[in-house]
Amino acid sequence: GQRAWERLAEAVCAAGAETHRRWVAPLAEDSWCVEMLSAGRQKPYSEPAKVALMELLDELLAPLPGPISLRSPEQVVAMLEDYDDPTGRGERGEPAALAPPRRLYLGRRLSAGASRLLHDFRLSARGYLGRTTLPPELAFLMANEARARPGCALLDPFCGTCSTLLSAARFGATTFGVEVDARVLQREPIRANFAPAGL
Repeated sequence: GQRAWERLAEAVCAAGAETHRRWVAPLAEDSWCVEMLSAGRQKPYSEPAKVALMELLDELLAPLPGPISLRSPEQVVAMLEDYDDPTGRGERGEPAALAPPRRLYLGRRLSAGASRLLHDFRLSARGYLGRTTLPPELAFLMANEARARPGCALLDPFCGTCSTLLSAARFGATTFGVEVDARVLQREPIRANFAPAGL
């Protein structure tokens, strides 16, 4: 991977100052950081090695006017390596674990997925669960299909421990639930599921 990034850095440097300005113009004066990501392999680099790879792009990134922010940047410059190889072998027949990345991508992150929601709403973090509590993956899928958003109301006629209502409320909907089993809807335990989520 190191040599591949060195070749990419050489190509970036050869592009010239005018091209560099055009590439980084969308970052404006926003705060920014660089993220090193690998697809198809878990953490192939140590932290010092990642920093060394990022420094290869210093000529492109150093002139950015915005401040560096590691905690909450407005912009993220992503360095992505794609190790995904369906054959399990590298281009030269080496085991996939030793093969260099198939592709490198350098770009600005335009959006991020919502996978953090699955962690924040995981069942192990809830104060109250029932026998039929819906996992967050399915609850968010249902809320998304219902197009839950601010300004809409959502009724779950079989709400149980309110997994779907939690997901819809996270998307901004006003939620209502009905449950035939009154024992499931004990007020405090249900509130215990909403409070940690800030809902």
